Amino acid sequence: MASAVSLKLAVSSVFIGLVLYYSNVPVPEAFQSSPDRWRMRLLVAGGDFLSGLENSGLVRLAVWWENIMISFRGSWGATNVTFADTTFDGIKVRVYQPTNMKHRKEMIAGLVFIHGGGWIYGDSDSYHGVTVHIASKLHVMLVSIDYRKAHEHPFPAAIDDCEKATIWFLKNAERLKVDPNRIAIVGEGSGGNLAAAITQRLRVRVNGKHNTLPSVKLQVLFYPMLQAFDFNTPSYQQNGKDSSLLFTRAASARSWSFYMHGNDALVEEFTTNNHTSSSAKTNSTASKILSHDKIKYKLKSGVYVTSLSNYGNEDTYKRIQPIVENPDFNPLFCNDLSGLPQTYITIGEFDVVRDENIIFADRLEEAGVAVTRRYYDKGLHGMLSYFMEPLMFTDGKQCMVDFIQFARQHL
Repeated sequence: MASAVSLKLAVSSVFIGLVLYYSNVPVPEAFQSSPDRWRMRLLVAGGDFLSGLENSGLVRLAVWWENIMISFRGSWGATNVTFADTTFDGIKVRVYQPTNMKHRKEMIAGLVFIHGGGWIYGDSDSYHGVTVHIASKLHVMLVSIDYRKAHEHPFPAAIDDCEKATIWFLKNAERLKVDPNRIAIVGEGSGGNLAAAITQRLRVRVNGKHNTLPSVKLQVLFYPMLQAFDFNTPSYQQNGKDSSLLFTRAASARSWSFYMHGNDALVEEFTTNNHTSSSAKTNSTASKILSHDKIKYKLKSGVYVTSLSNYGNEDTYKRIQPIVENPDFNPLFCNDLSGLPQTYITIGEFDVVRDENIIFADRLEEAGVAVTRRYYDKGLHGMLSYFMEPLMFTDGKQCMVDFIQFARQHL
């Protein structure tokens, strides 16, 4: 913990220099008169430095820098929570619990937290500010999972790790003084992908003939990355090229490429939507699920153009189709969403994954699942982490407040 704080101090001078250099970086029009514009410029500075490291092939240094950027997002302090690093069935986790847990007789609720970072970045340390805040406000036992990262362990390592740790927690909940019927699975960004996929896996287990697992009470998805089939949705077109939003089309494509194969070999084809065949773009189940007609006209900004379907790399698609249409990889493509737990989903206007989040929420409701969606007009990808100074965004703070209020009422 002390080393992480020292690292923060060590890079502060770099941040200051980058802020000065990028003081005139343009930001989206919606942020021009907002106090958040300066914070956005700070993020652009750090993000461009990260891109430089990645483009230079310095992956490990890029991971270190991104973790530093993430750790700047929240507070470390909480006097009513203790935490310890341990393992659940061999998977590294950090467990947070109320300080008076030893003396409590009644059981409390539980929460599994799966961090974001594009399956490449992030860990329990870098997300500690977020998780300790949630644990403190909700008085729950929170389990933050340190799953294996894609640059060394591509799909399905991350989902397998998270499922394994979650099942152990569900099976041992009562022994830990956690009510097994009051457990939520929470994920952010790429972690939202893992949370949604695990919840779908667990539904199959719970409905099985020999199941002994309790049902998950809530799934909470903060701007989840749900599909790698179409990188040209209206929200990708609107937000995918704006470097001030950090999570661009290229950044998303890079994350998916690493998650799929552990390298960036498919970034170019993902970015140009050339990884799917012409026939898949028009006739596949995935293309029907992701039809742009499902996105309301008012969300199709002036930059939107109807996607072409008369192109694509047949060979690439044949090679990746078993993965790219696998609901474990792309939870949006699960055929049957009925029977899933009550869902809370956060959607940001300035996020490339906005439209797939809207479509997923609609499909859940059509399947009879109770859905609460929160839409943020100035919402960014990653906004949950920006809930307090020094990088507090207005919608980031509201995103955290809204989630805490919902969880208190429903968990």
